[in-house]
Amino acid sequence: MSPRAARWILWISFVLMLPVPILLFGPGLVPAARLIMLGGIALAVALFESSRGAVVMLAGILLAEGLLYAGLLWFAAYVASRGLGRLSAKNVARITLAVVAASLLVTLVFEVYRGPFRAQSYHANLLQIYE
Repeated sequence: MSPRAARWILWISFVLMLPVPILLFGPGLVPAARLIMLGGIALAVALFESSRGAVVMLAGILLAEGLLYAGLLWFAAYVASRGLGRLSAKNVARITLAVVAASLLVTLVFEVYRGPFRAQSYHANLLQIYE
């Protein structure tokens, strides 16, 4: 596996799984993709229903925060892939897939997310946070 492929795989897994803090709307830890998803839903409501009230501002803040985190996570994946670049392609693949598998296991088994926008409970695992 090339360092470029490792960077893309790490970045996608970071954006989908790594809990990042919600800065403006209460305490919480959710993946950046969750913030982008909520911002997209708010934007769709503003476009197809009504843009009155705070829905446009909410969409903008959530999308900006999610995209900011996605950019920072791209940098983290870039740094990690640069560190892996000195290894053989087989070792890069092993380490990358081990990191993704361990992250997936931890986020599926444990309730590592704190979602203030969830209806059922504040704590959630990976499957529950994207409900």
